[in-house]
Amino acid sequence: MAVLLLIFSYDESSYSELKYRCAAEIPRDLSDSYKGKNIWVEIISRDVDIVRNVLSYFDAHSLVIDDVQTYDQRMNLSILNEDVYLLLDLIYLNKDSHIVEQQKMSFYLFENTLITVQQYYTGGLFSTIKYRLSKKTAQSKGLLKKMKIDYLFYRLLNVVIESYVLVLDSILHETELIDKQLMFSTKPRADTITIDTLKLMFHIKHDLLHFKIVCAPLKDIIIKLQKTRETVVPKRQRPALRQCRRRLKRRLRLVVGHKCSFVAPTTTSLAATNDDDDYALDDGVLVFNDYIYKYFRRLLDHTVELNDMIDSSADTITSLIDFYMILNGELINDTMQTLTVMSCIFMPLNFLSSVSSMNFEHMPQIPMRYGYYGQLGLMGVILFTMIAYFKFKKLI
Repeated sequence: MAVLLLIFSYDESSYSELKYRCAAEIPRDLSDSYKGKNIWVEIISRDVDIVRNVLSYFDAHSLVIDDVQTYDQRMNLSILNEDVYLLLDLIYLNKDSHIVEQQKMSFYLFENTLITVQQYYTGGLFSTIKYRLSKKTAQSKGLLKKMKIDYLFYRLLNVVIESYVLVLDSILHETELIDKQLMFSTKPRADTITIDTLKLMFHIKHDLLHFKIVCAPLKDIIIKLQKTRETVVPKRQRPALRQCRRRLKRRLRLVVGHKCSFVAPTTTSLAATNDDDDYALDDGVLVFNDYIYKYFRRLLDHTVELNDMIDSSADTITSLIDFYMILNGELINDTMQTLTVMSCIFMPLNFLSSVSSMNFEHMPQIPMRYGYYGQLGLMGVILFTMIAYFKFKKLI
């Protein structure tokens, strides 16, 4: 099983990239070496033990470690004191195989560190962001290296939503082809309307339904991110609050007696003193800065637009299925009409031939010298008369 652990550390003036295979290879003084820099830890693995060890190395919350091991959850967002944990369904178009793939992706944001956990390699989905991080400040005109780690969190979310849009565009492209095939095709309708077309439309409809189910919680997640602004701690109070929370974590570990992750205690905890009681509960989100919320509004706009596109696409494919049924019914009606006209034309002819084929001794037309040719002529007149009548009525 392929395991990849990438650690990107950057600020406005420097950038470094480290690659490891497991948590044991990470140096113990990593946090001290990159103190004051933004750190992005990218984990690509399905090995639960390796992911758990890496999260434990970075002192992740115990609830985060438990949730990362579960791959069948819906999208959800958890605000754990100063930390943010987000689980998403990543749907993207693989650039190498050109196949739509889906996997779970987790975001864990705390202080100046962002940890992302993926099950499989995404085929360069975030390559643009990595390239922008690796560029020098003089070459990079964006805000990615100048902003805090929460801006990188926003950029990665924006890439995920853009991947949704790209997958939806590929579905819409197939829908447009079917629309042109049904509406503007110059071929005969018998060649245009096939059972494969109907199967393709139902396949697209099922994909859109699955896409809608997956993306349904996304809007609520972005709204919940925006609502964290109500608990954003002012910048001048953040160092003191972080220091008190770190002190509280250390005391809890000493009381418990092992290196477990921090769980928010109640105000009656023996490990918390009077000075730390105010910081034991959820006093505010420390990881988000005030400027990030204008970008969250942009994500919300993209999410609303995505949901509208999914709804309109579902309505379009439903209309195309109904239109297909109408065309197919019209084709059947044309076939039945042709068969009915042919039956009407041959009914009098069959009647005359049946009368002439009776085996009676005394039949009036038998002694006639030209009776055979006369009956053929009468049948021909009836034939052309009925054809002319149906042509006049535009039935054939």
